Amino acid sequence: MGYAAVTGTLSWATVAIYVGGVAWTLIYDTIYAMQDQRDDAIIGVGSTARRFADAPRRWLTLFAGLAVLAWALAGYLATLGPYYFALLLAIALHFGWQIALLKPHDPADCLAKFKANAWIGLLLTAAVIAGHIG
Repeated sequence: MGYAAVTGTLSWATVAIYVGGVAWTLIYDTIYAMQDQRDDAIIGVGSTARRFADAPRRWLTLFAGLAVLAWALAGYLATLGPYYFALLLAIALHFGWQIALLKPHDPADCLAKFKANAWIGLLLTAAVIAGHIG
């Protein structure tokens, strides 16, 4: 949105980074919602955590793959340098760590994994900057 506001245009790279952001949101929001699954079930709140409860890792992996692919496409379309893609690999590894070690029924673990998503934002910002440098 910021890019469009500043330039008055919308590129395919910005669309790709936006799609990646939506996929990432589905990851951290689902992990956050896992803390309250029992209470949500009692009061009837629908959430992605409840919807994907029978296969959370499969869905989180799908969203992580979509995010990384969309962000890779954004980097390609924006002709960002190799440092962008190196940091994108770090993001992919971070997603892998979150998903592989996630304990869906442990609220403390879910909160820790949710908070760890701040690193994704930091790494993505650093990747874009680094991609312009090298």
